[in-house]
Amino acid sequence: MSDLPDARCNKEAFKELTSAFPKVLVLITSDECPACAYAEMVVEDAEAEIGKEAATLEVKVGKNDPECDLLLKDLAVTAVPTGLFYESGVEKKRMGFSGNPQKDLQQVKELVK
Repeated sequence: MSDLPDARCNKEAFKELTSAFPKVLVLITSDECPACAYAEMVVEDAEAEIGKEAATLEVKVGKNDPECDLLLKDLAVTAVPTGLFYESGVEKKRMGFSGNPQKDLQQVKELVK
């Protein structure tokens, strides 16, 4: 799914990657999260269109991983999956996922506009 290398939960790598392109869509997920597979599918479906507008990055957070906990705290992310949109390294918008594929697909497309 990712245009960019995996940032995992490294704060410095995350900052570098979200600043590397004018627009970056970040999907924060977890392997332990059933809804995250759905969110990954939605973003993958949207990539054909948003790929022209923004690079994509998936950050998989680990259970009981202090580095991930710190990154989530810094980003004020309390639930996964979460979509974050960055312009020039600055977070501009964020989204959750409703479970409605059409609505979520549209929301991802609007996020990067």
